[in-house]
Amino acid sequence: MNLVLHKKWFLELTTDELYELLRIRSEVFVVEQDCVYQDLDYDDQEAIHLWFTKDDKVVALCRVCPAGSHMEEVSIGRVITTERGMGYGKMIMLEGIAAAQEHFNAKVIDIEAQEYAKSFYEQVGFRQSSAPFILDGIPHIKMTWKELKIDKMKKIISSPAAPAAIGPYSQAIFVDGTLYISGQIPVNPADGSMPEGIEAQTLQSLNNIGAILKEAGLDFNNVVKTTVFLQDLGHFAQMNAIYAEFFPATKPARVCCQVAALPKGSLVEIDAVAVAERPSD
Repeated sequence: MNLVLHKKWFLELTTDELYELLRIRSEVFVVEQDCVYQDLDYDDQEAIHLWFTKDDKVVALCRVCPAGSHMEEVSIGRVITTERGMGYGKMIMLEGIAAAQEHFNAKVIDIEAQEYAKSFYEQVGFRQSSAPFILDGIPHIKMTWKELKIDKMKKIISSPAAPAAIGPYSQAIFVDGTLYISGQIPVNPADGSMPEGIEAQTLQSLNNIGAILKEAGLDFNNVVKTTVFLQDLGHFAQMNAIYAEFFPATKPARVCCQVAALPKGSLVEIDAVAVAERPSD
């Protein structure tokens, strides 16, 4: 199963793409939420439209509007996930923020969020910036994202070929030439399954790290440090044999330790730090 990001200006959309995006918006905002409102507002024409497909099915979408159109500041709206609990909502919001910065030079981004979704938007850096208000019969709040000085130095790395970050963290952060990769458990991003056995789980965790490295334009040769968490140190030799295959030349520094438990009952979790350039001899 391949997760693919699409990003297009309104005039670049095909008829079928536009129809499908509008169909999903109507299905969720009008039918599912039992809310009669005018979805077509003439802001789509100036917006950038983003959506993820998985096996050609739309699983998440949003639009990014320039300042002075839908809202006074650059804004993100029409945020939908059709498969909930998979992290696609967070992923599409992060892509929306990146698009707002790239195409509209956004330093401030506003959204009109349904009040119940406040904690979700806080995970991607938005903060409540108004009192609650009723919009189309539903309680909303205005929320605002502001670029911090550190944001100019760092870049969020997100690969659809690795498990989505479903909590208040990112798959990886690239800052000042160094990539910090969050701990990867052995979840197959295609279907959410987890293989059995320490060898297969070590392989999957490292493959997830490899996907993130590739998204950042790096590979395992750039890795300078890892941490391996084992549920049982009795698995060390088996883990180590698979691990060694990924580092045939220069071995990175490493910490390996046993922990009481790991997410989803996995046997191993591995994080990594990589640098964009090797130090000179």
